[in-house]
Amino acid sequence: MRMKNFMRLVSAFAILYLSVLSAQSLLAQEQPKTISMTTSKKIGDAIGIKVVAEGDFSLQGISSYYFLDPETLVCTLSSEKVVISGEVLALNCSDNELTHLDVTNMPSLTGLICNNNCITSLDLSKNESISHLHCHNNLLEQLDVSKNSKIEFLRCSDNKLTRLDLSNNSSITHLRCSGNEIKQLDLSPLLNLKKLFCDRNQLSELSLSKNTSLTHLYCHNNFLKDEAMTRMFNSLPPCTTSSKGFICVVNQEEGNDEHNICTKDDVEIAKAKNWEVYATLGSTGYVPHEGSFPETCEDVQKKEVKPSLSLRDRILHVDKVDAEGKVIIFSVDGHRLLDGDADQSGIVKIDLTSLIPGVYLLRSGVSIAELFVLK
Repeated sequence: MRMKNFMRLVSAFAILYLSVLSAQSLLAQEQPKTISMTTSKKIGDAIGIKVVAEGDFSLQGISSYYFLDPETLVCTLSSEKVVISGEVLALNCSDNELTHLDVTNMPSLTGLICNNNCITSLDLSKNESISHLHCHNNLLEQLDVSKNSKIEFLRCSDNKLTRLDLSNNSSITHLRCSGNEIKQLDLSPLLNLKKLFCDRNQLSELSLSKNTSLTHLYCHNNFLKDEAMTRMFNSLPPCTTSSKGFICVVNQEEGNDEHNICTKDDVEIAKAKNWEVYATLGSTGYVPHEGSFPETCEDVQKKEVKPSLSLRDRILHVDKVDAEGKVIIFSVDGHRLLDGDADQSGIVKIDLTSLIPGVYLLRSGVSIAELFVLK
């Protein structure tokens, strides 16, 4: 008798458990898919959005709307928070002064454009189908795309990113991460990368050896110089397309903050791999770059701070060197010839035996001096 009562109790609990599971499953199925966005605009102001959805979709937080064109919906705000419900495949909500954007409850999303807003964080962990992401010109300090392995086009320029982990994003073909504070960028997982915009960052190294499909590179306004610049050009894959590869390596616009240094020898490395090297002039376009550093002898004469030089038995001794402790000797037409590192006493010693008599340029950091080698 007791056993029968026990079995009845077990059966009752089992039925209750299955009922709870069924209710939870039904709730999950019925839970609407939504995207919510918060704007700093006032009630009565207008925002513009473009929505591509599978079937119908609805909007909450607006009092009226009209179509500016077949794609753009202009909505008058009745609330600072707008909610889109439906099976949204793509959304463009750029230029709306958004301070928050939540897409975690829209797994169907394949394309998101939210440029020119004030978004400080963006959770994409639930959007595994996304292939195009544009979040240019926001306030993002972090961007986690580790769950977004299908991304092909990523534009996250002009934010506040200090790092960008792309280890799970081998599908990327176009990457724009310009105008951030990135110091290191590992591109080795991006085997399909074709175009890279990483200018206006803080990169001091850049390896491209794994990016064999690369055809366009914009890396000006970084800290690529000396051996690091040469290593980058050596890692540049040969361009096998019908047209030559395009690389913009320095900014020659007046007043810009350029730290890259590209020599004639670096340019020759690129040309040998079917790449053309350019400098940007800002809004006016690009011009061919033949290796503009070192400066001419006339420019050298204008320098006030110069390293201190002395010569002993064809061994050049240099003190008062740059903080990096390196001295480089160039020919006057820009070819790198010799270099040396400072010893523990802060003095650089370079053997000049291989140099024929003539005039050379010696650089330590941004300081330049003429070097006369006699017989």
